[in-house]
Order: sequence, then structure tokens, then C-alpha cells
Amino acid sequence: MKQLTVEEATKRLYEIANAEKIFIPYLTDNITKAVEMYNKIFAEEQVELYITRNRDRHFSPLDNYEVPKCPDCDIDMMIRVGGRDPETEILYKTVWYCLACGAEYYSDKTIEEWQNELPKRAKE
Repeated sequence: MKQLTVEEATKRLYEIANAEKIFIPYLTDNITKAVEMYNKIFAEEQVELYITRNRDRHFSPLDNYEVPKCPDCDIDMMIRVGGRDPETEILYKTVWYCLACGAEYYSDKTIEEWQNELPKRAKE
């Protein structure tokens, strides 16, 4: 699989989030089918979708930024676009989550807003 640029990855993440917002749970509960429908109806160009349950991450738009640490585990948190708080059913633009303990923190900020707020990582 080719490595995406930040712009390509951000575009794909927004397409997935939009597909979820438009089609789930109204027409399907399957994110792959939702993205396929979104691509057929709205996308300017068709993009391949590869979703894996493998926790080895390959790319994040925030790889070059200092990300928050999990308050419980003290490891770098991951971010995903779009999420619904299961307790309140409120939709959020981004979700910080911990791979180790499963903690989730919901935010109304976009990836771009996080990029503007977080400090860049020092080059190694």
C-alpha cells in the first residue's frame, strides 16, 4: 500500500467521516458499504478503501506533532475522525483514544485545528 500525503490522508478521513454521518445507521451499519455509497454519489474521484483491524498503524496526519499522552497509561494517544459518545449519542469531529486501555476523549476540533494547536515534534 502506498504512503499517502497528509492532504490525501486527510481527504480520505473526511470522506469516511462523511460517509458514516450520511449513511450510518440510516441505510447500512457497514462502514465499507457506506464509503462505497459515498464514493458513488459524492466523490470527485473513486478512492480505494482499506480498513483493517490490525492495530499496527501506518500513517496519521498528526505523526509530526506532539500528541497528548493517555492520562491513565502515559502513552501517546491516537486520533480518529468522527465519533459518537455512546453515553450521550453526541457526534464529535475527532476522538483521541488509547490503544492500551481503550480510553476515549471526544473533541469538536478538526484534524486541521489540532495541527494548528499541537507543537511539532523535534526532528530526530
